[in-house]
Amino acid sequence: MVITNEEKKELLRDPSFHFYLEELSQNESELSKHAKEILQRKNENDIIKALSISNSLTFVLADYFRKLHADRSGHFVKEPSKINVFSPRTSLIPQRLFNFVAQIVQCHGRNPDAILELAKYNDGMDAEDYAHPRYIAALLRIGDLLDIDDGRFCPTLLANIGNVPVSSKNHQEKHASIKHLFINSEVIEIKAECEQYGAYHAQQGWFNYIQNEFDYQKRVWNEIVPDSDFRALPTIGILECRIKDYIAIDGKVPKITLNPKRVYEYITGSQIYSEKYPFVRELLQNSIDATYYKVWDELISNSSLSHDDVKDREFFINELEKYKIELLIEEYDSEEGVKFNSFIIKDFALGMDINDIRKILVVGSESVELIKKLNRTMPDWAKPSGYFGIGLQTVFKLCDEVVIKTRKKENPCYEIKVINNADNEFFDISIKELDDRRFEGTEIKSIFKSKNENFINYRGRRIENYEDPLLLEQKNDFYQNVMQMLTSDFKKSHIPLIINKTKLERRVDVENKEGNVFMSDYSLGADFSIKINMEDYIFANLTFKYKGVEFDTSFNVKCLVGELDIFKNSAGYWLTIDRKKGRTDRHKEIEEIITYILENHSSNLRENTKDDKLSDFYLYSVTGKSINYEWKQYEINGIKLEQYISGENDLFVYEHKYGFFI
Repeated sequence: MVITNEEKKELLRDPSFHFYLEELSQNESELSKHAKEILQRKNENDIIKALSISNSLTFVLADYFRKLHADRSGHFVKEPSKINVFSPRTSLIPQRLFNFVAQIVQCHGRNPDAILELAKYNDGMDAEDYAHPRYIAALLRIGDLLDIDDGRFCPTLLANIGNVPVSSKNHQEKHASIKHLFINSEVIEIKAECEQYGAYHAQQGWFNYIQNEFDYQKRVWNEIVPDSDFRALPTIGILECRIKDYIAIDGKVPKITLNPKRVYEYITGSQIYSEKYPFVRELLQNSIDATYYKVWDELISNSSLSHDDVKDREFFINELEKYKIELLIEEYDSEEGVKFNSFIIKDFALGMDINDIRKILVVGSESVELIKKLNRTMPDWAKPSGYFGIGLQTVFKLCDEVVIKTRKKENPCYEIKVINNADNEFFDISIKELDDRRFEGTEIKSIFKSKNENFINYRGRRIENYEDPLLLEQKNDFYQNVMQMLTSDFKKSHIPLIINKTKLERRVDVENKEGNVFMSDYSLGADFSIKINMEDYIFANLTFKYKGVEFDTSFNVKCLVGELDIFKNSAGYWLTIDRKKGRTDRHKEIEEIITYILENHSSNLRENTKDDKLSDFYLYSVTGKSINYEWKQYEINGIKLEQYISGENDLFVYEHKYGFFI
């Protein structure tokens, strides 16, 4: 694999490669540490760090270009001068034949069915002279797979590039493990003995490649060979791999696996959620996220951003308000007399194409490329809360029938119907195209049996005075739960929510009756309005939110009240899978955010507290910073602190089961 210096420089200037590095640094692959090494800043005179970055760049570039190897090889066949290879070819050889050579070279790095995409016959250089691109491509693929003997790694080169990735060491040991190799036109025999599980795993994988390639080519051999007189492929006699001094389980490296069915039952079942109808939150959040992406895509396409966080955020919110999400709840009786709920949620956002549909059918699958691309360009405040990857899986599991209508711009409209058969462990799924080019977005209709239960407010709070309570009592349990969720967690949504054709009132100031001042720190990734409460410090309540939605946490901050709304990172980073609770392993980071606010935004606390002596006393006690020593004037039991300090008065502290009393 040849990589020119010019290619390296061009790649390093490419913003998409920087996004690739950032994404690589955040995953769990063995190259993530090398990506982090490259992205981390280097001190000016840190020569060792410079060498480490150079080595890491070698490994990352090799991995990046390896994915492009097949296509690049074909390109260089056509234009060898790009890598300073000067071919002796002449104009007497038609370019058509070189094009075939390029296709043959490219084919060796693609799926087996790419063989049949090549021409079976073509004219050669003379009368009765023919070229057979398909046949040559098939033989090249087999030859590449059987090039498995030892001596592939140069020890001199390895000594010059530092500690190579574990996968490279495994492949080196894979080739060194060959103990028996016999190949002729009749039979293929290969035996290997590995000393480590890593090499054993790599060798088994390679043997599987060989077996699968031969199985495929034998099935279509008559479509590959120029005519039936050509010999058949040799038979695979022995493909044997053993591991020295260790035990393999069923011929494979021992590993811990999960039962897919039981895991699916768990993550989509109700036991993991604290809500009765968790799929509603998931579906609504998906629609909100899709609308965020839609609006942001339009803004960057129209070059409407000023790259000023305050101005862009305000503009972004104004654009969000031009969209809407419609919710419709109905109840009806079936022919058997069973009551069913019908819940429809409709957005006018990105919509889905066939590749997106393929993704949603896989639990926890990664985002599609467009979403990844948009995410790279979005500041934290604009990013959606992020998918857990199981939202639609939850509705499939908890509902009897789900019908999805969706269309992405410049794509067909699709309908996906999923029927949950209780007697069958599999879903009945059908996908078809609809003749509807006007619709753009996603509409999801879910149908499930009604529950004749009394409504229980899931947070112990009353439903806010959004509708006539007498009218609410006439609604069913599902409607009441949805209304409670909307008025409690989505009342600040910038996207208008329409439920049963009535717009949900957006309530910005419900929790800010005292007119407290909110601040935004875009480097910190949080909006906040905090003040000091020393009187009820034991029961002081600082509300934690993620992108406007409150989450419960056992993390307690004494003497502080107000709101901390975090908007950096994804929902999965901060929240448990039901989006209702904060992750306990993030408590330290939340504590660091609060500490940062106390040290760098004390003016916000002082302004909201409206008691200079109290705020100065608290801030001096936790940060050591004071304004004109106002804290000395703070009074305890009607006596100023400076009088206690000077010894004029005594201060007694009594221990109590709820804390200390003065």
